[in-house]
Amino acid sequence: MIETTEHSLETPKKSNVHIRHFGYIRTLGLALVLLYHFFPKALPGGFIGVDIFFVFSGYLITALALEEYRLTQTFNLKTFAERRFFRIFPTVAFAILIVLPLTLLGNDDLRYNLSNQVFAGLGFISNLYEASTGISYATNFAPHLFVHLWSLALEVQFYLVWGLLIFWLSKRFKKALSIFIFLIAFVLFVVSSLSMFIGSLMTTTYSGLYYSPMTHVFPFFLGAMLASLAGIKTTPLLRNLSSKFSIKQLISRSVIAAVLLILGALILHFDSKFTYLFGFTIASIVTLLLILYLRLLHDKTTSQEPRVIKYIADVSYGVYIFHWAFLIIFLNFKVPHILAVLLTLIASFLCATIMFYGIDPMLKGRKSFLSAFLSDERFATVLVYAKPIIPTFLVLLSLIALAKTSAQTTLSKTLWTGSNQQGIQQLTLGEHAIKTGTAGADTLIIGDSVTMGTTVAFDGAPQVQNLIPTAYVDAAGDRTISEAYQDNLKSDLKMLPDNATIVFALGTNSVDATKDMSHIDDLINTYASKRKIVLVTPANWGAGGPFNSDKIADYELTLKGKYPNVKIADWRGLSQGHTDWFDVDGIHIADRIEGRKAWINLVKETIAEK
Repeated sequence: MIETTEHSLETPKKSNVHIRHFGYIRTLGLALVLLYHFFPKALPGGFIGVDIFFVFSGYLITALALEEYRLTQTFNLKTFAERRFFRIFPTVAFAILIVLPLTLLGNDDLRYNLSNQVFAGLGFISNLYEASTGISYATNFAPHLFVHLWSLALEVQFYLVWGLLIFWLSKRFKKALSIFIFLIAFVLFVVSSLSMFIGSLMTTTYSGLYYSPMTHVFPFFLGAMLASLAGIKTTPLLRNLSSKFSIKQLISRSVIAAVLLILGALILHFDSKFTYLFGFTIASIVTLLLILYLRLLHDKTTSQEPRVIKYIADVSYGVYIFHWAFLIIFLNFKVPHILAVLLTLIASFLCATIMFYGIDPMLKGRKSFLSAFLSDERFATVLVYAKPIIPTFLVLLSLIALAKTSAQTTLSKTLWTGSNQQGIQQLTLGEHAIKTGTAGADTLIIGDSVTMGTTVAFDGAPQVQNLIPTAYVDAAGDRTISEAYQDNLKSDLKMLPDNATIVFALGTNSVDATKDMSHIDDLINTYASKRKIVLVTPANWGAGGPFNSDKIADYELTLKGKYPNVKIADWRGLSQGHTDWFDVDGIHIADRIEGRKAWINLVKETIAEK
């Protein structure tokens, strides 16, 4: 996420050049990211909003450096680093001090790997840390509160490398600095974009490519290339293009570019190979054109952006830094999804406003509404105590939260508890079979971690073994259809009668959908002649998609009515729109009483169907 929220670019000589209309880019990028995080199924490709900011950041930072060099004939690396640090770090630190105390009010999921996340965030290596966990960005079962800082880390890494390169180039090529910046940016753009292209051909898990400073840095260099040709100062290219386009044409082309980016956000999917082969590159190029059109409009118009656009542009960095953690916290508190979104927006814009208009100016030695309040004599008595107490209190609570970092999520604890319960149940069935000659169960429910979540005790929530007492449950985390069919099904059925019903509640973890669908066919061909088979469609309402689980669900629905002994329990269809039935990941229901009740009742009713 770009941190240079001001599109008034300051140079060491205090030249302040305001580039009109750039606020629209920030607003568009922020809107796409927020909508993607709030409603991932509605806008599955909204993650390209980050790439919009990457291109924009590469453009602005390079334009700023070239303008500084034009005015002073030098590029001050120390000043560059200081500006970046004091623009980036305070907001991150402020967010951490606000968020960490709130984690003490929720369950262990909020504090999962919390200390590692915080240290990675403050060290600007979140992208490397998240990649090292091996967890998919789009399907994280216990979303990290600070996972979104990966983009800020990548941006800081770009600043470090690019700042040093510009400094070196400014010493070696004083008369043609912009030309050499363009050439090096072009080479680095080609290397990085080709790395993503080739890498995507060699894998089916893309989070490593997404986080990598090697494969995902090319949008920055694309923006840098444009800045070397059409930056702050009016260049021959800008004059030539400006003479060819009318204001109306530039506005229409800007709108078309924005619409194309929105369409990309509607079409692209995180786990699609096309996204990595072409999607990110196309989105970056369209963003480049949008920047160019708006830069030309700056030269041809005098109109200012609407105040609301300027405000959103000002606070966009802060909103990005705050919003994800607030959303996860409110959802962890079991706040209904829509209300959680509204509260997240209110809290994020409030904190970002305080940071941008209050704290940031104070750190730069300027007056703000906050400095005026703190110096108001009417509140002097209260402020004498509040000034040291509030920060100290926040730091103390933050340290307590870090000390309570959890090494396990609710899901991992559920899996551990469920596996113990299954072991006990299996022993009980074996003992019953020895004594009576029958296992005492007439239904096998074989599933994954979603099924296991319905077996464990939680706050009076229904348990599948209580509502379906004649069922034997065999569930395991990360289990696929192929694993269940090949490794577990036959041994489970040996303990049950020949006519026992099979409830097949799998598909969430599908890796090879074609292979899994083939095993569903094998299941039906092998067992449906003597047994009732219930297929439970998997549901994944998390970020990203469509997933392989959707392919499995779609296929299972085509089997409805095709075989007399095969029944479909359409969990995906029943749960659609009920985000309150699911954990934050949009998959699991272990600690969601209404979700568990709906799942168990659906399975029970489908078993009873004639």
